Amino acid sequence: MKIAKGDSDSVEASPDRGLVWTAETPQVFRTATVLRAYRKVAMLGRKVTDDSSAVEYVGQDVSLVENTTVNLKLTRPSDFVLAEAILKTR
Repeated sequence: MKIAKGDSDSVEASPDRGLVWTAETPQVFRTATVLRAYRKVAMLGRKVTDDSSAVEYVGQDVSLVENTTVNLKLTRPSDFVLAEAILKTR
């Protein structure tokens, strides 16, 4: 996977991969924290992409936690084929 910053035609910069994490779901927050964040985001008319970006937007720290297990996102039919293959090896 190439991680880059730029427009649709060219790469402006590629960040140091040692500083980049892949976000997975579920993202976990205290209910009061995430509700407060979404209320403020809505009140300001802002758009966010997920719970983490809402919480970050209102100035709350978000911790990174390394996942040591397979955590597939099952969205496309091919994802289920991969999940079945992994399960068969267990």
